[in-house]
Amino acid sequence: MADSPAWPAAGTLGASLTDSENTMRQTFFGIATALSLIAFAGASHAQLGKAASEASDAAEHKIDQKRAESDAKKSGPVGKAVNNVKSEYHKNRSKNSADKAKDALKGKD
Repeated sequence: MADSPAWPAAGTLGASLTDSENTMRQTFFGIATALSLIAFAGASHAQLGKAASEASDAAEHKIDQKRAESDAKKSGPVGKAVNNVKSEYHKNRSKNSADKAKDALKGKD
């Protein structure tokens, strides 16, 4: 366990991410910041918590989608097919989570 630290060394986390993953991470933090500001505007804590959770899920799925697309480019024919299916799955889950986050902020359940 001593060979693999629980946390990467300072400054190495961003270096291991692709441009699209960095963009998605920035988007995620932007959404989280926006949701925090909405909390001060009077949104209920339950709605805000659900919206933040769904926004987080959407960002994670978008990162997984981009990773699968990248893997598909590097793969053979079977790998391309598998990774394209993964990409489409994560694309749909990301859209669904984003829609749920919007609905939570509007007060719809």
